[in-house]
Amino acid sequence: MTWIRIATSAAVFAILGLEFEAWRQTVKWNATVKLPRYKEALILGSNSRAAEGYTELGNIFAKQKRFETALEHYQKAIQIYPATAAAHYGLANVLVMRGDVTGALHAYRESIVHNPYKGEVHFELANLLAHQGDLDTAIKEYYEGLKTRPDIVQAYNDLGRVLAARGRLDEAIERFCEAIRIRPEFAEAHQSLAIAFSEKGDEKQAMLHQQEAVRILRSRSETPVH
Repeated sequence: MTWIRIATSAAVFAILGLEFEAWRQTVKWNATVKLPRYKEALILGSNSRAAEGYTELGNIFAKQKRFETALEHYQKAIQIYPATAAAHYGLANVLVMRGDVTGALHAYRESIVHNPYKGEVHFELANLLAHQGDLDTAIKEYYEGLKTRPDIVQAYNDLGRVLAARGRLDEAIERFCEAIRIRPEFAEAHQSLAIAFSEKGDEKQAMLHQQEAVRILRSRSETPVH
């Protein structure tokens, strides 16, 4: 089992819920008018609001897997208002899907420049850096992300695996344990602990955590679907 797991969730885009004055004065939000009303906002809004609108359109098209169209809208948002962190983030995610790693790394970093407090962007950047073999920089980005999003258990596990790959096993074990403290039934972290303890020569702890991981996974498979 390899330690480094790229967990880039490029296909997952959060709806920002941004509102525009021009839109609020017209009709309520619903799926049938979503795109037309954003287009009205682009015409009537300021540069920053217009950029937000293009970004939201990019998010919509990305969710529909219309990546080329999404890319165009993110780029338009950045052209109008370069400080739109969400547009750089969306652009980075689409570039990952296209296999443009260099462009994605740049876009993630630009997003962080304009909004350093969004932990998820640090995690996505860290995942991509780890996948590219830049483990030390990836570790720094995981820790930066955890400053604002200490509740993301997957980040602890991903960070732990990168730390283990760098030979920092004790620190890795601490991160895996933090993940389990937040979510005791996190099978992946138990599996990571099993590997880490095995590498340290503590086969007893390795066996305990491997058994716990198996128990959790088995209980999930036996849960009836309603």
